[in-house]
Amino acid sequence: LRYDRCHSIFSRAVFEEVENLAVLGGDAFQILPNHIPPASVDHNFVNFPEPPQTNMTDGAESHFHLLTAEFFREMHRVLKEEGRLTILHDEYRYCCLLARTVAALNAAAREEHSAGSAAAGDGGLFQSVLGLRGKGKTKDQNEDIEGIRLYHGVPGKKSGHIVRSSSYFDQLWETKDRFFLVLAKQ
Repeated sequence: LRYDRCHSIFSRAVFEEVENLAVLGGDAFQILPNHIPPASVDHNFVNFPEPPQTNMTDGAESHFHLLTAEFFREMHRVLKEEGRLTILHDEYRYCCLLARTVAALNAAAREEHSAGSAAAGDGGLFQSVLGLRGKGKTKDQNEDIEGIRLYHGVPGKKSGHIVRSSSYFDQLWETKDRFFLVLAKQ
């Protein structure tokens, strides 16, 4: 865990007088279910999560992998009605795995709903936000993976990213490709 990053983000928020940001340091797998109330988050941004230590071809549910089906359900729980989730990464296969994970969760929720459970919702947990494009990309530089839209490039204002800034990750790696998902709570 990188508490220096938390300090850097918090310090910048204080000096720039940002009033709508909470910085929590720790294991998100523990923080989300134990410290974030239901329907309390407008937009959750996940930038460059650690991918699973596998070849990412068969629904990898590794203990060292944050964005599991269980964690997606937790993110759904804490999002407000019509809240959004944006995930940005530079590993194409990992982004495809995440899209397939969301698609499987949606299918399970629809099946649960059709079986009569009122808690499941009618269309799944998340739907892709359509009509976006990566900065510097055209609107056709995206693809659908089992009904989930994967955008090529970096997210812009319509995706919830107000400004382009350099992250800690960007300082370490020079990579040309980025991919992102923007999902809305159903």
